[in-house]
Amino acid sequence: MKFLIIIPLIIISSFSKAQDSIVKLFSLPMEADFISTDILGNIYIIKGSELIKLNNKGQLCCSFSNRNYGAITSIDTRDPLRLLLFYKPFGIILYLDNKLAEQSKTELNDLNIYDPLLVCSSEIQGLWVYDNATSRLYRFNSQLQSINSSNDLRHDVSQNINPDLMSESDYWLVMRDKENLMVFDKMGNYYKSIRLNNALGGQLIHDDWLYCSNEKLFRLNLRSGVTTEVTLPFSTLNASIVLAPQRLIRFFDKMLEVYSL
Repeated sequence: MKFLIIIPLIIISSFSKAQDSIVKLFSLPMEADFISTDILGNIYIIKGSELIKLNNKGQLCCSFSNRNYGAITSIDTRDPLRLLLFYKPFGIILYLDNKLAEQSKTELNDLNIYDPLLVCSSEIQGLWVYDNATSRLYRFNSQLQSINSSNDLRHDVSQNINPDLMSESDYWLVMRDKENLMVFDKMGNYYKSIRLNNALGGQLIHDDWLYCSNEKLFRLNLRSGVTTEVTLPFSTLNASIVLAPQRLIRFFDKMLEVYSL
C-alpha cells in the first residue's frame, strides 16, 4: 500500500520541471460531462449514464452504463480496483471492478442518510457521506458500519453551506463550497477553511489541492497554506484538468489531450 503515498509525490515533484518539458502525447475527439483518472493513468469519461475507461495510451478498455438511475453524479477513482459511482437523486452508490463490472450496490437510505449530497471513498474500502439534511459528515467502514460523524458544519463554519465536491487523501478530507475549501482531518474534525478566489475544479493529491483560477493552474499546500502556480504551456480557460502519475489530462472543446510531465 505504500505506493499510494509515493505516486502522488511523483506527480507533485514533476511540477518543478520547466513548461518546455510538458509534451503532448496524444489527443482524442471526445464528448463528456466530466473526466477523471486514477493512479495507474487510466482515464474515465463520463457522459450522462455512460462511463468509458481508456488506458494510459488512450485505448478503449471497457464501458459501463446503468440507465435505471439516470446520469452519474460523480465518480471516485482513488482505488482503481473498486470504483465508486454516485447517483444523487436515488441516493445510490454502485461499486465497479477494474473491468467496469458491477460488484455491489449501496442504498444510502438503508444507512439513515436521506439527503446525500456528496460521497467519496475512504481508506480501507470505507465511505464518506455528506448529508445535506443534517449538514454532517458520516464515515462508514467496509462493512457499512458507522464509524463516526462530524458536528453540524453550519456551526463550525458559522454559515450555511452547499458544497459541490468532496475528496480524501492520505492525510485530509476536503469539501469545496463555492470559493471556500473546507479542510478536515481523517476523523472528520473540522480544521480550517481556505478562500480560493475565482476557483474552478479541484483535485486533492497528498497534501495539495490543485485548482484552476484566472486561466492558470495553482497548487495549494493544505499544511503550510502556501499557494504556487503550476506553469503550463496553455490556458486552463473552459478546460477540465486532471492529473495522473507523470501525466496531465486536459479536456477542452470536445477534445481530450494527454500530456507527459
